[in-house]
Amino acid sequence: MEKKHWYKTKNFWGALFVAFGLWMYVSLTDEYQTVVSVPLTVVPPTDRSIENNIPSRISVDVAGNGWHLFNYIYANNIKKCSVKLDEVRRDDDSIFVISSMDMQKGLEGISRIVPQRFHPERIRVITGEIVEKEVRVVTDVNVNLKDGFVIIGDINTEPQTVTIIGNRNLIDSIRFWKTKNIQFNNVNSNFSHTVQVSDSLSSVIDVRPQTVTVFADVQQYAEMTFNDVEVRVINGHLPPQHIISPQFFSVTLSGGIEILSKINTSDIFITVDYEAIINNKSGVIKPTITVPPFTKMLNVSPQFLHHNISMKFRNRI
Repeated sequence: MEKKHWYKTKNFWGALFVAFGLWMYVSLTDEYQTVVSVPLTVVPPTDRSIENNIPSRISVDVAGNGWHLFNYIYANNIKKCSVKLDEVRRDDDSIFVISSMDMQKGLEGISRIVPQRFHPERIRVITGEIVEKEVRVVTDVNVNLKDGFVIIGDINTEPQTVTIIGNRNLIDSIRFWKTKNIQFNNVNSNFSHTVQVSDSLSSVIDVRPQTVTVFADVQQYAEMTFNDVEVRVINGHLPPQHIISPQFFSVTLSGGIEILSKINTSDIFITVDYEAIINNKSGVIKPTITVPPFTKMLNVSPQFLHHNISMKFRNRI
C-alpha cells in the first residue's frame, strides 16, 4: 500500500483551514487605518446653482477594526457624503466653503468606524443665478454599416432639443448638448435607439430629458446612370446665334436604392448662366450640376459645354 505524503492528508488540510480561519479572525479584530473613496453630493440652495466644477468623490482617512472596515469598504453600497449648502459657511452671497466638519456631518451609511481626515479638507463652491435654456442635441454616435449599405441623410434625435438648467454664467456659452458616445455595429436596416445625454457636467448642470431617441434611415447602396439630362440656360434667354452643345448629358448617381428608384431625369439640374455664355471667349463652359438630396454624383459625361456663335451672326458684325 502506497504511503500518502503528509501534505495530501485530510488532517493537514483541516489544520491548515482552521489556522487560516483563526488568523483571519484575529486579523479582522485588530484596529486599522485606511483610506476610502466616498461619493460626494452637494445640494445648492433652491434659488442658486453651482458654477464651478467640484469633486464627485472625496477620500476619507478612517480607523476601526478589520471587520467594520471590511464591511464599510466592500459590503456597504449606501455610503456617501451629502452636503447642503444652506447649512455651511458663506464667504459672501455666492461663495460657500465646505469644511471637513461639514463633510463629516454629511457622511451617511457609516457606523463603528471613525473618520479622521478628509481629502480635500475644504471645497470652495461658487454659485450663481439659476436659469433654463433650450439647446439642440448633437449625436455622438458611431455607426458601422454592413458592407453595401449607406445612411440616408443625418442621424437624427427625438426630441431635437433639451433643456439645460444651471448657473447663468456657465450655460450662456453652451450652444448644443451631446449624447453619450455609443457605437452600433454591422447595421443593415433603419435603426432607432434610446441613448442617454452626456453627463459630463452633471454636478453643475441639470439636463432634461436625460435620454433621447437616435434614429436614421439605412438603405442598400446603389448606383444609377440617368441619360438625356437636358442643359438649361438660367437668368436670361439665349439669342439664337449663340449655340451650346451638347444639349443632353449622362449623370451617374450613388445613394440608397430606394432614393435612386424614385428619381428621374427632371430631378437633376444641369444649368449654365446666361451671362457666362454671353461673356465666354474660350468656347468651353463648365455647367453647374445639382443632384437630388441624399445622393452623390459619381460621374457626368461630357464634363464641358461647347459654345459657338453662328457664322451668319459673325458676318453681320
